Amino acid sequence: MKKISILGASLLSMIALVTVMFFHSCTKDDCKDVVCLNGGTCVSGTCECPTGYEGSDCTTEERTEFLGTYTVVEDCSASNSTSYVVSIIAGTNISEVLISNMWDAFVAPVVATINGNTISIANQEPDGDGFSVQGSGTITGNIITMNYTVTDGSNGSQDNCTTSLWTK
Repeated sequence: MKKISILGASLLSMIALVTVMFFHSCTKDDCKDVVCLNGGTCVSGTCECPTGYEGSDCTTEERTEFLGTYTVVEDCSASNSTSYVVSIIAGTNISEVLISNMWDAFVAPVVATINGNTISIANQEPDGDGFSVQGSGTITGNIITMNYTVTDGSNGSQDNCTTSLWTK
């Protein structure tokens, strides 16, 4: 009787072990052949990219589509309708860009950050002359639609530039 119990227990243990090994070997690793660059990580076969990168393998800098020279057409609340040119170049960190000739008046570049298709300008005084700027916009194709405000620190007056169109 003991012999049958030991044999039965051994047989059940063997079946359990084989079953566990069989099901474990059937588990598919969705990330086995996926390579995520620039610090990206694979989750369920798809790369999750770190801040500043996008694409199926995290090789594209988000800011790339923003870089270039744009013709600006805008009608602001306190200044005349105007058309001028700005340039956007890469900044020092992966999410940063520098905008030259913003508002057709700033001499120093305006610092902006990129997150996906959005460009954001935190409140700053680029030229140190009392005029500050802040705003945001989105890019669609080769057009950035910006909304920003320039404030004169000496008297508090503002120039609101809404739906400023920047075309590459």
